Amino acid sequence: MRVLIKIIPNRTLLGREHKLLNIDVGKFAEIESEKVELKTRIAELLRQAVEESKRRDVKNAKLRARIKELEKNKTVTTKLESENAEFRDRITKVEQRQMQNDNVTKVTNSSNNSNNSSSNFNSMDKEMDISLPEEPIPEKVEQDLICELLEFIRCHDSTSLPNSISSKHIPDVPVDANLTPGSVPYLARLFDKAEKTGQKEKLRWYYYSEEYEKKVVTLSSENNISNQMARTQIYDEMELNRNR
Repeated sequence: MRVLIKIIPNRTLLGREHKLLNIDVGKFAEIESEKVELKTRIAELLRQAVEESKRRDVKNAKLRARIKELEKNKTVTTKLESENAEFRDRITKVEQRQMQNDNVTKVTNSSNNSNNSSSNFNSMDKEMDISLPEEPIPEKVEQDLICELLEFIRCHDSTSLPNSISSKHIPDVPVDANLTPGSVPYLARLFDKAEKTGQKEKLRWYYYSEEYEKKVVTLSSENNISNQMARTQIYDEMELNRNR
């Protein structure tokens, strides 16, 4: 009886152990399956990361190439703009030089024509100086004439004045021998004579205009300044010479 009692408990314990063993085996298999699944997932994520990195590298390479191309184009564009600006400056200088040469040529031709015609009429001019004595002009009238002349020259092209007088009727205008032709005092004296000559007014204006234009061209060329600035300087200096 005692033997049977001992055998029965032992069998019960074995059944429990076997049951627990079966549970542990199933759990282990489940864990192993999860591990395999996780490894597979990790491998997939790594593969995707590598592919994304490759795509990013390709994209970055394209961007770097594009940036390099844009920088190259910018350099070329800047160089072309600089060359164009330099070319425009050279054209402007050539045009200005050509205009100055044209003005000098016009003045030279006008001076030559005047010298050729004036040699035939020196005696006539002297007779006119004797027969037509100069009459003094009141100071206020004189100043009004000065202002009117300066305003006229500023508003009109004074080179057109010689065209209104035929060169056949233009004798030489005597000016003090100690004054240098083309100087501002010389222009001021011509201005005075032109201002006070009565019947010879147009003739005197012609000679004043001719000398004035010569002085403008010379001053512009020597000092490399604009035509208008040269005229302004001559006006100011003439006023100083006339007030002495």
